[in-house]
Amino acid sequence: MCGGSEAQAFSLVGTDGRRRIAGLTLAGISAFALYSSRSFGRYGQLHGTWTSRQLALDKFTQQSPPGEQLTSYTTTNGAINSLRFTDYDESER
Repeated sequence: MCGGSEAQAFSLVGTDGRRRIAGLTLAGISAFALYSSRSFGRYGQLHGTWTSRQLALDKFTQQSPPGEQLTSYTTTNGAINSLRFTDYDESER
């Protein structure tokens, strides 16, 4: 051999250690992928909820006349049925 040293093949202990490291790395990457996909899915759901609430708020502000204050409302199963406004001169409509 060259230089008087012998080349050694991979030992079983070294190969086993590499497999363990590769397995732990793969498990970490898999856990991260699972967590991030679930969190992005929840973000998408929250974004849809926010958009629908923003549209409802926009519709409400367009329908309520300026200079009036909401004094009461009635709901059925979470849906608003009627709104009661008070004008600046305290007359309700």
